[in-house]
Amino acid sequence: MIKTRIAYLMSGPRHLPYLLASLWTLQKHWDGEVVVYAWPASLKIVQQMAKDSRLKIASVRKRNPKYRKRNAQFLDKIKMMQSMTCEVDAALYLDADTTVHGDLSPIIEAGYEYGFAATQFCHWMTNGTKTRQRIKSLRRVVEFDQEMVKQMLKTKQPAVNGGVWACRPDSTALAEWHEWSWIARHINIADEISLQCIVKKHNGKQLYVMQGDGKWNHSAVYRVENIKSKDVKVYHYHGNSCVNPKRTRRGIDLWWPIWKECLSANAGCVWDWKQLIKNEYLNTLEREMM
Repeated sequence: MIKTRIAYLMSGPRHLPYLLASLWTLQKHWDGEVVVYAWPASLKIVQQMAKDSRLKIASVRKRNPKYRKRNAQFLDKIKMMQSMTCEVDAALYLDADTTVHGDLSPIIEAGYEYGFAATQFCHWMTNGTKTRQRIKSLRRVVEFDQEMVKQMLKTKQPAVNGGVWACRPDSTALAEWHEWSWIARHINIADEISLQCIVKKHNGKQLYVMQGDGKWNHSAVYRVENIKSKDVKVYHYHGNSCVNPKRTRRGIDLWWPIWKECLSANAGCVWDWKQLIKNEYLNTLEREMM
C-alpha cells in the first residue's frame, strides 16, 4: 500500500477561515494523513485548529521561505511538495479556498502512477479567451522558452489550475514546474500559466490530467451546465468568491452553510481566534447574514 498525504499551505492569516471550511469538509471524505504547512504569520492559529481532533490534522509544520515577493506562496507550495521525499509515495495539494465533496483518492492514484496529476479547471481549454491571454503574458518573459509559448498559442488542451493536484515528490514534471514558475515569477499567476506548458510537454507520459468537466476543480464562479452538483468533488472559491458578493452569490450560497456549521460546532477552536482575522469580505458578509 502506498503512503499518501493531503497537504495545505497557509501563508497569511486572511484565508484561515477558508482553510477551516476546507478541512471541515475534507474530514468527511478522507481518513488518511492531513498535514498543514504554515508560514509564521499563520502558524499559531493553525496550531490552535489542530487541537480539534475532528479535523484529523496529523501535524502542523512551519515553513519560512526566503523568497517573499510576487508569487511566493505559489512557488513555495511546489517546494513544499518536493520536501516530502522519503515521507510519502504521493501527496495531494489543496488550496485553502476549496471545499471537498467526494473521494479524492483517484487524483492521488493518478499522481502516483504518472508522477503528476493536474486537474482541469471547469471545462476550460487553453484556446479559451482567458487562458490564451494568460499564456500570451509569457511573451514578456524573455528567459522563458518562447518556442514553447508559440506552441501553446496553437494548442487546444484542457486548461489546468494550481489549486488541486497530486504528485510524487520526486516528479520530473514537478521539478520543471518550479523551474518554469520561478523564471516567470514576475507575472500574474505564474505557476498556473507555467503549468499549462508543463501539461503540453509531459501529458500522458509523466503527467495525467483529471478532466470530467472540472468536477475535480470546479469554479464557484463559472458554471458548467452539463455537470450536476452531486458529481462535483471539489469546489474552488478563487478570488474570495466564497465571501465576495461582487464576484458571485453562488459561491456564497455554497460556502456559507459550511461556515455556519463550523461556527456552530466550534470547529478548529474557531471562536478562540476568529476575531483576530482581518478579512473584510467575510466580516461584511457576516454582518449581512447574521
